Amino acid sequence: YGSISFTKHVVDARFGAGQLLLSSMLFTVPNLFGFPFATVKYKVEVEVREMDRENRMIGKYVATGQSKVRSAYYYGYSLGDAFRKAYADALNDAFSRIRPQVREDAERLNRLLLQAGKL
Repeated sequence: YGSISFTKHVVDARFGAGQLLLSSMLFTVPNLFGFPFATVKYKVEVEVREMDRENRMIGKYVATGQSKVRSAYYYGYSLGDAFRKAYADALNDAFSRIRPQVREDAERLNRLLLQAGKL
């Protein structure tokens, strides 16, 4: 009956360079006692567009998702995994903010898709 597409834009990405620098200067001794190597923060904007059979836009939803993940020895994630997890968490947060908007418009969207017909 139609299609859904989404675009994503990284609004802000930080990784706590101060914590990493301090850990390096002190030979990671504070990290043995629980100090994190870095705190990775992401802010991602997601836009979801719903199109009918004739490629007319029938719904557009935008939300911003945020996440914060710590990288440490005994808890959290490794530095590489922290970047991947923070990005995925920010996307999931944005989608969880879009989901209620789509639910509110579900009846209208279904009606418009049925009027346009099958692909």
